[in-house]
Amino acid sequence: FQECSSRVAPWGWPLGPTPLDPHEPERPFFEGHFLRMLFDRMSRILEQPYSLNLQVTSVLSRLALFPHPLIHEYLLDPYINLAPGCRSLFSVLVRVIGDLMQRIQRVPQFSGKLLLVRKQLMGQVPGEQ
Repeated sequence: FQECSSRVAPWGWPLGPTPLDPHEPERPFFEGHFLRMLFDRMSRILEQPYSLNLQVTSVLSRLALFPHPLIHEYLLDPYINLAPGCRSLFSVLVRVIGDLMQRIQRVPQFSGKLLLVRKQLMGQVPGEQ
């Protein structure tokens, strides 16, 4: 975090969110192509390869390190008010968790299988080749 903060310090970012101008017309929110792609990838985390999921979560975690109040608010505040149809990282993860909970019900002996995969990922049990 300190390295990221020192790199962006010359950019003069605000320390807190700036209030909206009441005289400016309200425009529909668009998260941008980059965040849209990251949120789309996060929403498909259960179907994607593990290596891709690591890359997506790495990019999101690095983005969350940027000391910009709007980035922090949008990515990390679960209570942010969004217009209907807009997504936040929290809303994407809530949907993934809901999907995961439904899938768990259809997997026999889920707890044992989960424990085995955890051990494989930690290198404690040889994985299937």
